[in-house]
Order: sequence, then structure tokens, then C-alpha cells
Amino acid sequence: MLDEPNIKFTGPHLFTKSDILGECPGLKMQDSKHWKKLQMLTGLEEVKKSLLYLSELAKTNYERELLELPPIDFTFNRLFLGPPGTGKSVVAKLYGQILAEMGVLSKGHVVVKNATALIGKYIGWSEANTTAALEEAKGGVLVIDEAYTLASDDIYRKAIVTTLVGGIQNVPGEDRCVILIGYEDKMRKLLEDANPGLARRFPMEDAFLFKGYSIPQLKSILQAKLDEYKISANDKAMKAALDVLEKARSKLNFGNGGEVENLITRAKSNCLARLMEIPLESRPKVWSLEPQDFDPEYNRVDSATTKLKALFADVVDCEPIIAKFEQYQIVSKAMKSRDLDPHLLVPTTFVFKGPPGTGKTTTARKIAQVYYDMGFLSAPEVVECSVTDLIGSYVGQTGPKTIKALERGLGKVLFIDEAYRFAQHDGSSDSFASDAISELVDSLTKPKFMGKIIVILAGYEDEMNSLLQMNPGLASRFSEEVIFKLISPAGCITVLQKKLRDQGIEFPIADTKNGHEFGKLENIMHTLSNTKGWGNARDVETLGKMISRKIFAKMTDGNNSMVCDAALALETTEDFSKERQARTDVGASLSHYI
Repeated sequence: MLDEPNIKFTGPHLFTKSDILGECPGLKMQDSKHWKKLQMLTGLEEVKKSLLYLSELAKTNYERELLELPPIDFTFNRLFLGPPGTGKSVVAKLYGQILAEMGVLSKGHVVVKNATALIGKYIGWSEANTTAALEEAKGGVLVIDEAYTLASDDIYRKAIVTTLVGGIQNVPGEDRCVILIGYEDKMRKLLEDANPGLARRFPMEDAFLFKGYSIPQLKSILQAKLDEYKISANDKAMKAALDVLEKARSKLNFGNGGEVENLITRAKSNCLARLMEIPLESRPKVWSLEPQDFDPEYNRVDSATTKLKALFADVVDCEPIIAKFEQYQIVSKAMKSRDLDPHLLVPTTFVFKGPPGTGKTTTARKIAQVYYDMGFLSAPEVVECSVTDLIGSYVGQTGPKTIKALERGLGKVLFIDEAYRFAQHDGSSDSFASDAISELVDSLTKPKFMGKIIVILAGYEDEMNSLLQMNPGLASRFSEEVIFKLISPAGCITVLQKKLRDQGIEFPIADTKNGHEFGKLENIMHTLSNTKGWGNARDVETLGKMISRKIFAKMTDGNNSMVCDAALALETTEDFSKERQARTDVGASLSHYI
């Protein structure tokens, strides 16, 4: 008997328990080339700790087996959760190889399958594909990528889940590891909705979480890849590259390590184009990337203030708005120069209040460029939506609709026009509007959206004030206001001149600021601006079209003049004013009868 008490065996042919069980697993971790490769990967601290834990647990169970004690239950099956480009597939392969070196898997090979590749065309095929994949991975690791796509009522996808549950027992000696890869939120939904056995075999609390890389980590990855390609980049170039990555991080499904690879590919292309302008014999043999290779407009921050004023050059009576956003640019630049996060002081949520036609939507489009130049956004774009785009028509629909709207706006400006309509829904939709506001406020505090999107709620001043009073959470989240005033009569004349010039029509009266005709036109504009329902620049644009039509109509008589004289301007504006006043009078009469 082996190790029998009171009986002593010696000699070279003595068999012990350790001879039968083999070497203690985990003891070779320090010599594992795959473990060393994992250590070289940026980040992934939690994954590395988990593997060390498994190694120690394997050792413990080995010692317990020598003492004829039952092993401590644990499973190698894992969820790998996180955003794209964080190394999930790479680590999955290393994981299997490390487990083999630890002695807990007999082969350590890795079989990678996309979840959709397991789906069969006919009944029974999905089960067969899944069973074959499990058998192929015997002694190694089966990696199922994009596993969240199995969350469906489709019978073929359900069959895959059922087969996985039946084929994975989570018992010692199973000699196979199965890894499901996907985004954390979608994988949670899969485990909640699918066969309960799946959650038991892949407990969320044991998942390996792959977090998005921070800027220092992205810098480390960037430098490592440049070293690999034998390409250098000076400090200014590295800063330009990191600024591009900082903006890109605000996008939905930012690619992390993949984004770095794409950036280097673009930079190499730009560098080659730059070097092609140099004679071949004079080109450097070792490439050194410049800031413009990573970003052709890398110095946009230095010219941001000048660009801001140029952006608003066509907007009348907007000096306070320009001053507000110019201050944000100065603050952002100063904080970045001290390696501070400008998001702490520069707001990303706004309420735009003002009457129609005062430039709220136009300003939102310009702000997209302003914040892009500051490095807050990945693209100088505006996503426009209405309240109905956020509110659902049945229970459970509002939250996903609101999230979807926010996702469309990631890295951009999300402009919600006529936001006061949140407070105007009646009947059964009351709770849905409240749900949308709550979801909006809550989402903007989460890492997925916070600081990665500019959200603007726009509407008439009184109605917006009422909305903000109804929901304190909304008021605190959207504390920064931009007030749009009625355009002055003189400002309306300036807008009219711009609209006419767009058609190639000169408008001399607008240049005689103190002239008699200018004064008369200003008085008519004053009357118009006091008319109920006056649309400011929007109505001035309509007036410009009326004048343009008259001028082009005269050209049929052989008159090719492209000048709007005072008489035509005064006559058309007076007619327009009378028409608007008549509308108001009719509206008042109808309301009297109603």
C-alpha cells in the first residue's frame, strides 16, 4: 500500500501519491512564456489577478488531494466582458495556454467560434454545430465571440444555449474551458433572459472585466506599436495622437487598442504622402511621424478663438453667446496646459431659451464645431431629435428609446428641440415623459455618456422654465442656460441684407444706418417684431424671399438690375407687416368665439 502507516518503503522504485497525481499545478507559472506575454499587455490587472488566484487554487487542490481531502470547487469557464479592442480574444488564447501549462487542461489549444457561426439553417443543425465545437475544444478552450447575439426568441439560438448548458457541467476533470465574449450590458441581458442554467455555468460575479483603456494606457500601447514598427514620433506628434484618441473615446463602441492601430495606419499614410514631396535620395530611411501625420489640424486649439468668431460672423446680435463660449475655450486650453481635465469646469449640458427664429438650432450646429475644436467631441456634428423620439408608447419602451437617442449623439451634440413638450404630455403618456426625463438625467451621470456628449434642451423661455421647475433633477443637471433675445429691428435689417446677398442682390439701404429710409424700415421692423407670433430671423428670411421674387420677376421686362431700392423694400415690408397683423386679428377673433 502506498504510504501505509507502520510500513516503510524506500528505494528508486517507490511510487508515491505525487508520482500518480503528477507535478503540482501552477508551480511553473514563473517560467511560462504565455504568462510573461500576458504580463506585457497593457492594463488587464483584474484578469492577471484572477489567473494568479486560479493558479493558487489549483495548487491548494493538489495539496488537498494528497491529503485525501475533497477539492475546493471552482470552474475555468468564464465570461470575458468589455468594450471592443481591449484584448478579450488575445487574452482568451493566452488563458487556455496558461491553463495547459498549469496542468489543468490536457492540451491547451484554443477553438474560436463566432456565436452566429453556430446557428444552423435547419432544426437540429444548431445543436450539432455546438456539440461539434464542444468536442473540438476537448482538452483546450472554446471561445464563443459575440455571445450576446444568442439573446433571442429564435429557436435556433435557443438551441445553442440549451446545448451549451447540457454540454458544460462545471465539474472537476471536465478537461475543457468555455469562454463567452461580449459587451457587459448585453451579456447581462443574455444571462437574465436565457436558460437559467447558463447563468449558473457562467456566474457574472466571476467574469473577467476588460475595461476601456485610459489615455496613459493608450499612450503605452501607441508607443509599443511604434517601437514594433521601428517608427519614431516626437513629443508634439505623440500629443497630437493622444488628442485624437481622446476625442475618439467619446464615440459609441470606441475601439481602444484597435483604434490605436487605425490611427497609426492613417499616420503612416499621411507621412508617406508628405515624404513623397521630397526627392527619393533625400528621404529619411527611418520614419519620424509629425503632429500633422496624426491630425492635419492638430493646432486647431490655438486658433479656436479666431474660428469661433468666424463661425458666428453670420449671426446677428449674438455677442453674449460668443463671449460665453470663448470663455469656455480659454478655460479648456488653460486646464489642459496644466494636465487638468477641462470637463470639470466646462459644461456639457445646456438649456437654450428664446423665441422662434433667434438662432437656437443654428447655434447648436456651431457649438458642435466649438466643442470639437476643444477636443470634447469625436465629430463636429449635431444629432437633432424631438421629444417623441425619446418617449415610448407602452411600458418599457421609453428607457431604451432614450438610451438609443443618447447613443446616436455620443461624440456629438444631441439637440432636443421643443423640449418643453416633456411637460405637455397628458393622459397615460405622463409617466412615459417622466420616465424619459429620469432616464436622461440618470444616463448623463454614467461613464458611458458623462463628458462624451453635449446635450442641449431648447424651447421657448416661459415653457422651459415651467419644465425645469417640474423636475429638480433636470434643472440641476441642465444648470447652464443660453438666452436668445429677440433680434433688434436694426439686426433684422442686417439679416435681410445677408439673405438678399445670398441671391446676389445688393441692398444699399442697410448700409445707411442713419438715413431716412433706414429709419422708416427700422420702424416697420419694430412693429413686426412686436406682432404676436413673430418668427425673427425665420420671418426675415421669408421677407427676403418675397423681395427676391419681385426683383427676379422684373428681369423679364429687360431690367437686369440686382439692387433692391428703398421703395421696393419699404413697400414689401409694409405689406408683410399688414399681412402678419391681419393674421393676429383673425386669430384673436376666432379665440373670442371659441
